[in-house]
Amino acid sequence: MQRYSVFLFAAVAILGLTALAGMAGAQYWFQSGVRGSNDAAFNNGASVSIQTVYQNASMGSLGFWVGESLSNGAFIQVGYEIPNNTGYYASSCNSTVSNIYLKGGVPTWFWEYFRPNGNSNSFCGGLGADGAITNNGSFDTYSFKSDQNGVWYAYFNGQRIGSVNLGAVESGPSPPSAFAEYAQTSTNQVPMKTVYFKDLAYYTANLSRAVAEGYSSVGYGKGSLTYLPNPYGVREVGNFTDYFAVGSNLSAKGTPNVLWRIGYSVNVVSAYSNATGSGNYTAYSLVPISAPRSVSIAPGVREFFTGWVGNGIDSYTGNSTSISVTLYGNVTETATWKKQYYLNATTAYGSLTGGGWRDANSTVTVFLAQNYVAGGTGTRYAFDGWSNGEMSNRTTLLLNGPESVNAVWSKQYYLTVLAPYGSTGGSGWYNANSIASISLSTLVVPVNSTSRLAFLSWSNGGVTPNATAVVSAPSTVNALFGRQYLVMLAPEDSNGQNITSVGYYGISGQRSNSSEVFVFANRTYNVQYIYYKNVSIATNYRFTANSPEVIAFKTPTYNIAIQTQSVFGTPVNASLNITFKNGTNLGLYSGNQGSLSFDDVPYGYVSGYADYLGFKESINLNNGASSYLTFFTASVVIYIIFGIALIVGISVVVAYYERRRGGRRASRSRSGRRADGR
Repeated sequence: MQRYSVFLFAAVAILGLTALAGMAGAQYWFQSGVRGSNDAAFNNGASVSIQTVYQNASMGSLGFWVGESLSNGAFIQVGYEIPNNTGYYASSCNSTVSNIYLKGGVPTWFWEYFRPNGNSNSFCGGLGADGAITNNGSFDTYSFKSDQNGVWYAYFNGQRIGSVNLGAVESGPSPPSAFAEYAQTSTNQVPMKTVYFKDLAYYTANLSRAVAEGYSSVGYGKGSLTYLPNPYGVREVGNFTDYFAVGSNLSAKGTPNVLWRIGYSVNVVSAYSNATGSGNYTAYSLVPISAPRSVSIAPGVREFFTGWVGNGIDSYTGNSTSISVTLYGNVTETATWKKQYYLNATTAYGSLTGGGWRDANSTVTVFLAQNYVAGGTGTRYAFDGWSNGEMSNRTTLLLNGPESVNAVWSKQYYLTVLAPYGSTGGSGWYNANSIASISLSTLVVPVNSTSRLAFLSWSNGGVTPNATAVVSAPSTVNALFGRQYLVMLAPEDSNGQNITSVGYYGISGQRSNSSEVFVFANRTYNVQYIYYKNVSIATNYRFTANSPEVIAFKTPTYNIAIQTQSVFGTPVNASLNITFKNGTNLGLYSGNQGSLSFDDVPYGYVSGYADYLGFKESINLNNGASSYLTFFTASVVIYIIFGIALIVGISVVVAYYERRRGGRRASRSRSGRRADGR
């Protein structure tokens, strides 16, 4: 504020040194007006509109101006002055000739500056011609600007009126001020007509911004006496912003008061209430605005913040959730959102990508990095597909709502199949409790012609080369081999005679087409049957072999005989129809000798009949029994007929004599009755 008195002294001096030499003893610089708020500091110039008011101050000089200190201590101001006497004045500080004629009481523009670190007299500037400003009561705009290179320009109604290189590009911490000043006076009794100021502004580069807050300032210039009170005040004009009056008999005195405060609104528009920042703020305030990154709508459903769309001077458009905007006017910030669904992609093993929040109706690929994950020794987990049925290790989903997809795993164990000879099949990984097929390529390892090593069984109990194993844990299955000896099977009939031409043998559940069989040492075998003459003949003969040997055993085969004879023991040639156990049916005769025989009959079984002269005898033989069949001959028939005739004859004779005896008894009875009657 004291710097301003120096500047006013300079302005007054431009006029006073030529026309007011008698006022050298003046000691007062009365100042009243407005200082801007700190948010207008560090600017590149300032401007204000000042009403032109014709008036005269007989003991001093009146000036009305806008000015500020610069960052390097220099000072610049622009406004209008009112000379108190009519005469010639120098047009600038560099002119030694009074070449401008001015009338007392008629305003003219001026501009003025002090260089950095200069004394109160190191000023310069320039004056306008007589009547250079507009008519009484009208407003003119006074301004100064930096070119960003240290040169400052002074303007009157947009027309350049001067320039100077002051070595600074901005104002530093000093905001602009707009003052009325009664300078170089010794009295406070001279009235000052009311002069109106409006639209105090500052420049950022070439952009003009209104001063957001104006503070009243009533006081004294640098070097001024302060005994006399400053009678000149300042007040706000009505309820207008950035519009004030200075002059005599105005209310604001001394302590700064806020004359105005420019306010702008921030309207934060969001579909959801979580966004903050709406409200009314002082102009140029730095207003924080924020929105959450997301808003939960329902389980697995959210709205995701995508950014702000700004409307207004220096509004923000971008995707940061938390921002700050400096208010140079009303601002609307609209939050934009997009719906997202949660894809709950899970796996018990390994790692996957693709789960989490995803845009609604987007196509998402979930990828599983490993198909197999190691467990303990001999244990692993194998990817078995997805819960949605997809079997590949990547699955694609269209998200039109919250989704869940789970990687399905199977526990697997390693099965090792080993053998001391040859190769094996079946080693590998299997699902827990699954059944593996195992196999062996080499079943027999010869030792000599009657001895060998042969597959005996698997260590898990399997007895066939191609077997199965239940894989319920990491395990090893070994093929076990045992020593075998060659044995000769020698079946015998019931008489101890060898049987030949056996079709095959049933040995402990296995069929052998040969009588020579390799068997394991120290193992009991059962010859269950032989297939002989198309009949399976049960033998159930058990044996154990510890070396090569012949195995002889009895079989239920018998030699049978059928004899046919008369009742007198004489042979008869009967016709026979017989069937054996194997279903063979024969028709033949017993011959003149009345005899037939059959060797090695399975089970000794024969059934059928023998026929001689129409007489038949059944044949049912089993277990080696023989049959003796007796038939009637022709002589026997004659004897039978004779016997029957004899019996009949005797019966007739007896009957005759019985009838005669009965007749004589009847005659005697009649005679007796007649005698009695008489």
